[in-house]
Amino acid sequence: MTSITQNKLVAIIRMCYTVNSTGELLGSLKDDEVCIKWFQRWRYLNRDYALIDKSSLANVITHASNAYADAVTNHLVYGLRDHYVDLLKLRNVAHYEEVALKVLHSFIGSSRVNLSFRLSDKDVFKAERQHRAQTEIDARVVVELEMMGRIDSYMSAFSFLRRIQERYDEVNGKKIRLVPENKMKSSLSVLIRHRSIV
Repeated sequence: MTSITQNKLVAIIRMCYTVNSTGELLGSLKDDEVCIKWFQRWRYLNRDYALIDKSSLANVITHASNAYADAVTNHLVYGLRDHYVDLLKLRNVAHYEEVALKVLHSFIGSSRVNLSFRLSDKDVFKAERQHRAQTEIDARVVVELEMMGRIDSYMSAFSFLRRIQERYDEVNGKKIRLVPENKMKSSLSVLIRHRSIV
């Protein structure tokens, strides 16, 4: 799987909701080799549990999948912002907020095929204003971009979050959420942590 669009994210989440239901993998993922392997592996590992008929819950599952996809997207945009600012503060980066916001602001206007990255108007103002230590801030932004990579898709946003976690592990082992709280958290977290899908 090379890229994830909003529609594919919804399909992956729907797969997580329905992997324990009767029937086989259907829809847009039925020909995706990575998803097929994950689906089959999940079924094999849980073979002692009976599959559930969820055919009457199609509308509920569709609504839940769409809602959780929105929650994941919001987490990748706004949760990522807070985690990154907190990380630079913990690492004692000078002018940590300005540095973090300038790094994140550089992603706005880049490719929006997969994930549209946004900042609040207040954050955009802080990122764009000139600072008395502008040269120092700009130099650190270059370092951070080389270290963290860019965000222009769901995959790169998850990678950015993973890199934040790796840098926390180097200091104090603080754990951050890769995906927001939901009944699907466990299944989706496994997929993300093992990079099997995203």
